[in-house]
Amino acid sequence: MYERLKVRFHGCWWELLCAETTNSWVQLFRYGLVGGGAFLIDFAAYCILERFGLHYLAAGVLSFAVSFCFNFTASRALVFAVKGKTASRELSAVLAISLVGLLLTELLLYLFVSTLRFGSWQSKILASALVLLWNYFARKHFIYKRL
Repeated sequence: MYERLKVRFHGCWWELLCAETTNSWVQLFRYGLVGGGAFLIDFAAYCILERFGLHYLAAGVLSFAVSFCFNFTASRALVFAVKGKTASRELSAVLAISLVGLLLTELLLYLFVSTLRFGSWQSKILASALVLLWNYFARKHFIYKRL
């Protein structure tokens, strides 16, 4: 709450976006920004791969790989202040959570496209929005629980 009021009255955007914080609302806001950037990368790669004839499920896996690198790096730098963990150990934990997210995404894509007959691009948007929640809360509570 303090951070939001400070930004509103003093224009301290730097503190809201980049200063170290343990405030879950600020972290969720930042994760939404980082996740939005990762989503744009993921969705663009997905659309391009599918447009060139790749099956929608294979495109989902490859676009995930591309966006994961951005998401991990940006989340580590901007969302969760990391102290005392080695990058390789953290990467392993985040990758495990993200692979569960990938599995959920692929299952949702299959459900939406093959079963419910939604368009693949619309299905990708919907699946990504649902899995974003899993990724944030899993990271927050399993990896960065002390923050």
